[in-house]
Amino acid sequence: MRGRCNQIALSLLFGCLACLVVTSVVNADGRVFVLDLRNSSGLQGFRDAQRACASRHARLASSEELRYAVVECFFSQCTRGWLNGGSVGTTVCNVVGSALKAVDVKIENATEDAAHMDAFCIKDKGVPCGDPPSFPNARLQGHSGYELGDELMYTCVPG
Repeated sequence: MRGRCNQIALSLLFGCLACLVVTSVVNADGRVFVLDLRNSSGLQGFRDAQRACASRHARLASSEELRYAVVECFFSQCTRGWLNGGSVGTTVCNVVGSALKAVDVKIENATEDAAHMDAFCIKDKGVPCGDPPSFPNARLQGHSGYELGDELMYTCVPG
């Protein structure tokens, strides 16, 4: 029963994170995250990536910021996306343990194949998100803050 409750709490937590549209967040000098532009109608180029980041109160990350997030922090998203200045970053991924994890970054000049790229954004300062969500049979045990990208830890209510 306890294992099922933990599984439900984790599922709800991941669902909540997906609702925040933040795919992956790390703490570097700012918070690096990926915006999925591939499924957004009409968003294809560098300028669209800049506007998409700005709409989330962020900016496109530099190649150095992305590299720091991948090498020094836990950034696991394996993708290809726009960076500041119009360059393109690709996270190089390997299997680490039993999971696929970004381990390095490859930087290249802009490409003509812009339709299949995300955007690497960075948020320099936090934006309050309001109160964290509550879930049935779970309680908030700990948190790193209440800003976009902060981690929340839930536990199951005994019984």
